[in-house]
Amino acid sequence: MKTIKVLSALAVSAILIASCGEKKSAQPAAENGQPAVPVITKAEMDSVSYAIGTTLGFMIKEANFGDIDMKKVQKAMNEVIAGKEKLTVDQLKAGPIIQNYLRKRSEIVAAENLEKGRKFLEENKTKDSVKVTESGLQYIIRNEGTGPKPADIDTVEVMYKGVLIDGTEFDTNIGQAPAKFPVGGVIAGWKEGLKLVGKGGKIKLIIPAELAYGAQQASAKIAPNSVLIFDVEVVNVTPAKVVPENSAKK
Repeated sequence: MKTIKVLSALAVSAILIASCGEKKSAQPAAENGQPAVPVITKAEMDSVSYAIGTTLGFMIKEANFGDIDMKKVQKAMNEVIAGKEKLTVDQLKAGPIIQNYLRKRSEIVAAENLEKGRKFLEENKTKDSVKVTESGLQYIIRNEGTGPKPADIDTVEVMYKGVLIDGTEFDTNIGQAPAKFPVGGVIAGWKEGLKLVGKGGKIKLIIPAELAYGAQQASAKIAPNSVLIFDVEVVNVTPAKVVPENSAKK
């Protein structure tokens, strides 16, 4: 669970690491032969100010706080920076408050998504062409492909796009190189679905939360108990090399 201490530490670390990793440009020599003192312009101050906001903003977004009051966030930051002695919430209490909030929020979101997912899957399984496996995986085969279907130990190369039940896209490699990985190294819904088509096969996977990431917050967009929908094209299947027992003993 992320806390304000973690966010602050990460923000400071990111800024320090970035600044330490930069190569220092040679300073112009002054008339006395000593390096000239650098000058920080207003444009640079504007850029660094925005960069700090970008860094903190991304971390707040990743932590999935929900609709927090940004005016109060700004007020607290201003008071800390100004050195106000008595804060409404001091630094020692801030961490536990955030931890408790994120825990409760995660439980609420998980319960809501579980019910939404259940209703969606019940309705979706009645649609034409949708098939359901014993595990609860729903799928539609667009193209069965050719050749043998992959096993857990085989490696596949795929193109894919993933969306939530409301259509929000959370991941894709369309327009990029195919993703390459062993079939046995992915979430259960993918592992089961990939075995249903061969090379060139296209399949739509509607994956219940329990076959995906369950009750964990997998990313900023994949909330607890999210049903995941993938359009997948299997570009290539590479069978694993099986070493004969006799050869292995030599």
